[in-house]
Amino acid sequence: MLNYFDNGVEQPSQKGTERTHLAPDSYRNNPEMLRKSEETTDVDNIRDAIAAAIKTFADAFGRGDAEAIAAWYSTDATLLPPDQRMLKGREAIQAFWQGAMNMGITEAGLETLEVEVRDDLAYEVGRFRMTVQPQGGEAAKVAGKYVVVWKQEGGRWRMHVDIWNADPAS
Repeated sequence: MLNYFDNGVEQPSQKGTERTHLAPDSYRNNPEMLRKSEETTDVDNIRDAIAAAIKTFADAFGRGDAEAIAAWYSTDATLLPPDQRMLKGREAIQAFWQGAMNMGITEAGLETLEVEVRDDLAYEVGRFRMTVQPQGGEAAKVAGKYVVVWKQEGGRWRMHVDIWNADPAS
């Protein structure tokens, strides 16, 4: 987990405390469905996959690679940026993140606080910090919170709905 929020206080681990989807009775008579259900609800593995994805997302952001960022979204993903119109699809999402980097957002740190899983969907609640360095201006730090709905697509967990907003300035 990326933790850009270390305030000197040790936080208890949340790993393994999430609620998971239990296979319905109809799955008990179908071993293939039960196996698939168990694969998609192994919360620790899913949480690890999401943690790896957000690390890769943050690394791509640091490199200024909007294409790599967009690749982490599902093909029909929805991006809900604050104070802007809703965006649909990887192409629009890539253009958004490229524009954000062009405006001076140079670094993004993400921390997962909670993950809950249901079949082929999961949601993640977290915090973010980013550095904004406009050309010729001073760097500013922005912190906030986010919710991402993850969807299994092509054997990989991808961001399907992404929404965030900034905390009040302190």
